[in-house]
Amino acid sequence: MRHFDTSHSSAHEGTNHGLKSHSAGVQAMMDVDLSAQTMNTQTNIRVAECEEFIFHDATRTHKKWSNLPTAPYTVTVAEGLINHMMS
Repeated sequence: MRHFDTSHSSAHEGTNHGLKSHSAGVQAMMDVDLSAQTMNTQTNIRVAECEEFIFHDATRTHKKWSNLPTAPYTVTVAEGLINHMMS
């Protein structure tokens, strides 16, 4: 799912905050093809960041804050929910 961190909902404001603030942001003088390539580059970078985060979270089996037997087998969010339900 693509998400460009929209900072406002006004249609006349032009591109949203996520596209403007990126290091390779979409500029007004770009044509449609270059703008699309830039947006795809940004998406690929963000997907790689998310995949890395998910991998590290999924392989983190030692959760010091949980003493439940499910801790080594669940991701952090799931363990937090289980921990909250059990308390």
